[in-house]
Amino acid sequence: AIIALNIMKPIEYKSGYHAGNDDFKPKNRADAVTQVRAKYSFAAQLKNSMWNLLGPNQVVSAIIMYFCMKWARPVAPEEDLVFTVSAYSLWEFFLLFFVNDFFLYWGHRIQHQVKTLWENWHSFHHQIGTPTPVSTIFINEWDATLQGGMPILLAGMVVRPHPAMLAIFTAARLAENAFNHSGLDNLCINILALRILPFRAGIDHHDAHHQFSNYGPNAKNFAESFWFWDWIFGTLSPVATKLRKKVQ
Repeated sequence: AIIALNIMKPIEYKSGYHAGNDDFKPKNRADAVTQVRAKYSFAAQLKNSMWNLLGPNQVVSAIIMYFCMKWARPVAPEEDLVFTVSAYSLWEFFLLFFVNDFFLYWGHRIQHQVKTLWENWHSFHHQIGTPTPVSTIFINEWDATLQGGMPILLAGMVVRPHPAMLAIFTAARLAENAFNHSGLDNLCINILALRILPFRAGIDHHDAHHQFSNYGPNAKNFAESFWFWDWIFGTLSPVATKLRKKVQ
């Protein structure tokens, strides 16, 4: 993870959108990222991200996940533990994304609408006006649990997938979250992140959230995998499709 984030460091300056906010109108992405780094250096963001990725919260989450999934999907002694890709396993994969994004939507939205949660948890992440891969989990650890760990756990308990598929999905979800904060938007990345599929939220969806929703109530674009959750619940921002500011 550390190697990947360091590889992404120079890309953050040169590619993708530049969100900014109401107080800062960057000329390009390099300008925007430089302003963010003036307040929170790459090293500071990386340190916080690694704490959330490898710290005690994740250890506790892994233990809880193990016992909850053991109850939700017990593995019979005679069951073949060798994982094979099949139509059913692919169905499990996409269903996990679908259910996870529903719980993520509400775990995210509640932190904007409940003043205490916004002020003490989620506003920390929104200090990053221009998202970058290393800022993906530059976040309060309880915030990470509410809209990261819990949605994955609940999706696993609802779908009850093969243990290997749950691990694959968790890795894919973390990768998608990094893409959502990268600002990078091209065909190859969109194919890799499966954004070419119907109803998938584009990079501009989350960029718009960071640019125009750096406050508590009445924010927009809470979902991360599918835009239709925001459409269904009335929080879809019409400006998301206009945020295609490429670095000149």
